[in-house]
Amino acid sequence: MKGVKYMTVLDANQGYFQLELDDKSKNYAAFVTPFGRYRYKTLPMGITSAPELFMRAFGDIFGDIEGLEMIMDDFLIIGSTLEEYNKTLKQVLQRAKENHITFNIKKVQTKKWFSVHGIPEQVTSGLPFNSSEWKHFAESYNFVHKTSSPEHPQANGMVEKYVGIAKKMLIKCNETRSDPYLALLNIRNTPRDENTRSPVQRLFSRRTRTIIPTSVEKLKPQVKQ
Repeated sequence: MKGVKYMTVLDANQGYFQLELDDKSKNYAAFVTPFGRYRYKTLPMGITSAPELFMRAFGDIFGDIEGLEMIMDDFLIIGSTLEEYNKTLKQVLQRAKENHITFNIKKVQTKKWFSVHGIPEQVTSGLPFNSSEWKHFAESYNFVHKTSSPEHPQANGMVEKYVGIAKKMLIKCNETRSDPYLALLNIRNTPRDENTRSPVQRLFSRRTRTIIPTSVEKLKPQVKQ
């Protein structure tokens, strides 16, 4: 993917089960159990034609969107510029909303970061994470979940302010064609004010190495009791 600078992977929630069968097809998807005869209401796994039907249906919905690659139920959203990436992402989410297609929020890197840094006692997020599935995830991982409305940034002011700064920085990087990852690295090493340590220091109790010369002592953990 030459020239791609921005990328997101989304996972269609429960895959085939998002495709509803018509009444005739439901009869072909019937099965017998000791408790009686049942039939699927949605496309089940294990049917030979299921992958083809799934890709055809999703292709009809999303196939004309530029910057989107689909591999079964995985959506790869790419863009060479931030504007291209945002445009594609908005189109995918809008089409998904119009066709009642949902994505698996538990697979949007949350577990990955929990495995690296540990499970926090509290997670504050936006309204898209207030579903019953996310509630179950919070209970199973034993953390408190609180929501913050993007329309009322005072509810989580520091985070909303930092997101705004990060967005402006990424736009500037795109305009100047500079490396956004180095910019993120630098901003994460920058103290918020004289009384508040940088995000990296609060997370690791040390600074992280950048291309800017730094004392070796400052790269060592400094845990305060």
